[in-house]
Amino acid sequence: MKKKTFAVIVVTVAVLLLVTGISFAFLVHLNQNDTEQRIDNTEDIEKDENQSEEEISTIVVESEDSETNHVLEEALLYALGKDRVQDAVKALALLEDIADENMDAQFMAGEMYLQGIGTEKDLEKAAEYIQKAVLNGNSKAYAIYAKMCFLGEGVILQDYEKAAGVFAALDEKNGQALGTLGMMYALGMGVPIDFDVANQYLEEAEELGYAKAGKFQTLIQARVTGTEKELPEISQEGLKKGEVIYKDSLELAEMVQEYTSQLLETESYERFETEIDKILAMDINLTTFITIFGKENWLFLQNPNDGDSYHDYIGDNAYTEQEMASIAAHLLEQKAEVEATGAEFVLLLIPNKEIIYAEKMPTYIQRVSEETKTDKLVTYLKQNTDLSIIYMKDQYNAYKDTYQLYYKTDTHCNMQGSFLAIADLLNTKYGKQIMLENTVFEEHMHNYCGDLSVLIGRQDRYNIDTVYFLPQSSVSEEQKVEDSLMLIGDSFSEFLNRQALYYFNGGVNHVMIMNHNYDFYQATKDNLQDKKVNLVVWECAERYIDRLK
Repeated sequence: MKKKTFAVIVVTVAVLLLVTGISFAFLVHLNQNDTEQRIDNTEDIEKDENQSEEEISTIVVESEDSETNHVLEEALLYALGKDRVQDAVKALALLEDIADENMDAQFMAGEMYLQGIGTEKDLEKAAEYIQKAVLNGNSKAYAIYAKMCFLGEGVILQDYEKAAGVFAALDEKNGQALGTLGMMYALGMGVPIDFDVANQYLEEAEELGYAKAGKFQTLIQARVTGTEKELPEISQEGLKKGEVIYKDSLELAEMVQEYTSQLLETESYERFETEIDKILAMDINLTTFITIFGKENWLFLQNPNDGDSYHDYIGDNAYTEQEMASIAAHLLEQKAEVEATGAEFVLLLIPNKEIIYAEKMPTYIQRVSEETKTDKLVTYLKQNTDLSIIYMKDQYNAYKDTYQLYYKTDTHCNMQGSFLAIADLLNTKYGKQIMLENTVFEEHMHNYCGDLSVLIGRQDRYNIDTVYFLPQSSVSEEQKVEDSLMLIGDSFSEFLNRQALYYFNGGVNHVMIMNHNYDFYQATKDNLQDKKVNLVVWECAERYIDRLK
């Protein structure tokens, strides 16, 4: 028989100020699955004297359907072993039956899958239920949700910015959350690097008993100035808070609180704990010098000693008119020297990874202009010279959402990205229509860790990339040309060389500029004088474009 009880959902809407200066309201959790649910009345709730009408509003929703509460009560009786033999399996099954209707059930089911209560541990299922709970406003799930955002778990995409926002939104001070925020500020994970702010969070976390905060604090002391700062506000956009009040069933409310407390006390998220231990072992100075932590486990380069990719992205380093004119003059001189040997000259430019996958970059890095110095230079060269230029930006943008063209953990294109450049070259110079979507690649490995992950010593975490390989069998005779190619380039040219060998029957002479003091002009002079080739291609990655000077 159904128990007739009334479920009242009381949601407090709080207005928060975002870091951008834009405010948002916590939204209301409503039971969307109960089509008969209706708002019967709205009651005024006593407000704090310091809160204005705009800062608080309360909506009371009543439903005469008691089935969800009845099932929840049965689940908790089994979970707690009250009036019956404790049976976690039955409890979980009942919670899952009402998980679409009740955010407390969502949180509990998520924790049970996380901890392996009544089931085998299943992090993907745990993430599914925890995310539902948070999206519906259940702040009990915030702490574990933030950790899952930090790592990326199942349906919860890895997102340091969201993790920081949720950690900062916890109702009670949490030593682990504050300690993690301190580490994030030190490393630039979802928030700007600020060692003084990091130190303040770490101090507070250590005072709350989080020992790992003290260990990390010692690693950053050389970078801490001791300047006391007001802790910055962290964006909590999209978060909402709500609470289910079991108004006419005090027993049910007490059981919800009791089982929630048990689950929080026994919660153990080993992957997160392991990650924090790994962070404690990292070289902080090296990591902050070379790496930008992006979204969804994308790593980006910011090393000022290896090109200028950071400022290329910012857009504050454009060439002057005089500089572009000088580059144009040098390139035209080189073109004339190449053509004097009977060969054609082509300039092939490969965009930086963060220019193509800008949406994976942290939003705290503000761009001055989305038009890069390479964009401006290419426009200038096309308007003022007859140079043959292949700039892969438009092609990469056209394919980037369908194919991953760069490694997440490396500064370079993968072989699919390199293939597009070879295909564009063959189309531009020979009219060959070679399409990525019609080409079959082999997948050699799925746990590749690129140069960025190796440099920061995190091959354990960032061994997530797929290595593609273009087999020779994928190239038809009709796609090949009889010409010979001299390919002069940086490290990006290595994959280009491997694939060009399939298409140029006349052979490929691959010249690495690192063997010629990183000088394109000297590399060409040293190799072209005693070689007879049809086509000379300078491949230059965007971050090295100053080498064209």
